[in-house]
Amino acid sequence: TLIGIVRQLIYLGSRMIYEIEVDKDHLTVEITNPQEHKPFSPGEEVSINFKKKSLHIIPYEEIKK
Repeated sequence: TLIGIVRQLIYLGSRMIYEIEVDKDHLTVEITNPQEHKPFSPGEEVSINFKKKSLHIIPYEEIKK
């Protein structure tokens, strides 16, 4: 579990994208079916839990392309 601060959110209909600051780093978190979740506001403190089946890690080299 990580604790972070919501810095930005983008609503895209069937998904919500959050930019979350964790220890001076940023994570991009995508929530599918956002209607089923309480929306978080910029500046709000949140906890982040990872489910093995739902976690997708993209190697940094692929992001730079």
